[in-house]
Amino acid sequence: MIVPDADRDALMARYLAGRLSDDEAQRFEAWWAAHPEATRDLEATARLASGLRDLRRRGELTTVVRGAW
Repeated sequence: MIVPDADRDALMARYLAGRLSDDEAQRFEAWWAAHPEATRDLEATARLASGLRDLRRRGELTTVVRGAW
């Protein structure tokens, strides 16, 4: 599974969100096991997703996004 970084990041996000098919998840897990250096990226993506969920839950996500523009 050789994919550009942007595609890999999208796969990681979909994996963490549980939006991969069983086959896709198995292939991703096999790739991840063969590339332990990707753990850092996967953890960063998970932390970002968690932070965004927290902001949304507290009603602060829109404020943060608008403030960035």
